[in-house]
Amino acid sequence: MERKRRLVNRSEQKRRMRLAVDLCSLYGITILFLHIVITLCTANAQDSFPGYYIVSMVNSVIATLMPALLLCYMGNGFSYYVTSRFKKTRPLDSFLLVVFGFTGCLTINMISSFIDDFLPKTDHTIYITIDNSFGSFLLVLVSTALFPAVCEEIGYRGYIYSSMSGYGHLTAVLFSSAIFGLMHSDFGAVIFAFLCGVLFGCIRKTSGIFMITVVVHFLNNAFSSFSSFIRLSIGSEAFSLFFSISNNIAYILMIVTFLILRHRKVRIFRFSKAPGPLTKKDKLTTVFFSPVFLLFVFVAVLFKFL
Repeated sequence: MERKRRLVNRSEQKRRMRLAVDLCSLYGITILFLHIVITLCTANAQDSFPGYYIVSMVNSVIATLMPALLLCYMGNGFSYYVTSRFKKTRPLDSFLLVVFGFTGCLTINMISSFIDDFLPKTDHTIYITIDNSFGSFLLVLVSTALFPAVCEEIGYRGYIYSSMSGYGHLTAVLFSSAIFGLMHSDFGAVIFAFLCGVLFGCIRKTSGIFMITVVVHFLNNAFSSFSSFIRLSIGSEAFSLFFSISNNIAYILMIVTFLILRHRKVRIFRFSKAPGPLTKKDKLTTVFFSPVFLLFVFVAVLFKFL
């Protein structure tokens, strides 16, 4: 009788996990579809400097945020997905996690740049002439740093992470990072976004504070925007020196903050065994045998060659 009850419980858990995987994958497919539609409908507007970045903000809100909010509303409500049910870190630890996350992103950028040399090339680069005025910088900062950080984190570390966290934090981190990575436009960006997604997910798990991942994501994007204007101001040769120095500082800071956090018993990459009857094999087969997830992967890869 007890064995039968366990089998029924396991079957029910697999069914629930399959539903969560399908809904999260459907969210990814929806984003890709809306992104294509918005891009095609606003092709003329994107030829100008302000038009391109205004369209970027529209994309973040309509294609990323709105589907996530709809799924949150259909599920357990918005607060359920962005409010942690686990212990929150102390203020100093939260600050150290922000520093570790930001410097970790810069380090990941160095790693992914090296890996990118061995990946298939897809040219999605759009060159928009900008100047180094404060107004231009503010528009770029808002459209490419603030809007994506808020909208994407609600979708990936909010809805997807929380939907999967009941099957283990490691499962939630890896699955949300896979969806997040595959949403990016070329294979080099996929690697970078996936690794950053793992970092964001670990910070979400460790801190218990959703907004910390938003801050780290914003700082990473803001540094990229800031770098573009630095290049305009000081030239490519001086910028290479600036980039090299900033990367070395980031690498040192990442190691130092990691050691301090470890000394304070804040374990970023420690994952306890998930409660419930599902095994690792159950979780892997549930994800990789989901037709909706496989369709999402196919569409995401195809999108990179369009």
